[in-house]
Amino acid sequence: KKNFRAALILSKALLQAKEFDNAEKLLETMLKQVPNHAELLGNLGLAYFGKGENEKAISQFKKLLEISPENSRALAMYAALNGGNDVEKAVKIIRDQIKLTPKSAQHHLLLADLLLKQQKLDEALKVLKTAQQLDPNLPQSYLTRGRILVKLGKEKEAFDEYSTLITNQPNAITGYMGLGGIYEAQGNSEKALENYKKVLEIQPNYGPAANNVAWLLANQKDADLGEALRLAMMAKQTMSDNPQISDTLGWVHFKRNAFSLAKAQFEQALSIAPDDGTIRYHLALSIYELGDKIKAKEELEKAIKSKTLTVRQEAEETLKNWQSE
Repeated sequence: KKNFRAALILSKALLQAKEFDNAEKLLETMLKQVPNHAELLGNLGLAYFGKGENEKAISQFKKLLEISPENSRALAMYAALNGGNDVEKAVKIIRDQIKLTPKSAQHHLLLADLLLKQQKLDEALKVLKTAQQLDPNLPQSYLTRGRILVKLGKEKEAFDEYSTLITNQPNAITGYMGLGGIYEAQGNSEKALENYKKVLEIQPNYGPAANNVAWLLANQKDADLGEALRLAMMAKQTMSDNPQISDTLGWVHFKRNAFSLAKAQFEQALSIAPDDGTIRYHLALSIYELGDKIKAKEELEKAIKSKTLTVRQEAEETLKNWQSE
């Protein structure tokens, strides 16, 4: 009973098993002993959220942000629950938090995602650039910037930016990551892989590049899923709280027909990025393969309603197929 670490692991297991009442009781007991423990506060917020007690969840995440203002997972949940369908309200919450923690790259990524929902592409580009400057190790910022620049027809501007950097600094990881992101946005997987693999030649344990190579390998015909799994797990070890990396590892598990493992990773990713429609779509696919078709359809319908879903046509066709069964 005095083993705090064991109790913490048990609380996480209860959350994963959706035993929210038991998780709540355990976490509240633990918090009496350590009232301001950040991880306990976050887990209790998730327990309340799982029970549908959103006001209690909001209160927990607010308290967590007061204790740990750079906690992006807490901020994502707080903004999503507080904002609801009001994106502008969620934007204001994140902007206010950035004023308190201007050096948090993850907070800037959250803001960029919401700006994209509002189709404020130029402003999103600026915010993503700031995120890159604050933390060059975030894969999402490069990929998203590349996609936006291509969408705006500014491919030359993007190429010039990263090519100049590589010319001046041949081992500049950020340059290769940027080019890889642009090629990936264009659908040129071969060139994207070439640039991401160049990064791994420079720094073999670089998590963001390992993540992107793993994703691209997993989606190839006759994919080398063993290598994809190795790289995805490497990325997970270096950036365990990044939702995109959890999503990649989950997708590799899914491709390997390890659907329970895939589902766990997608759920972890959604606990950090609850508004990500693409991750929710992946979760729906894993739930479907595990046999709970009703729950899978519910998750898929939620994903299709999301403005952040990047594979809308595929998701809508999947829903039609499920409904016709």
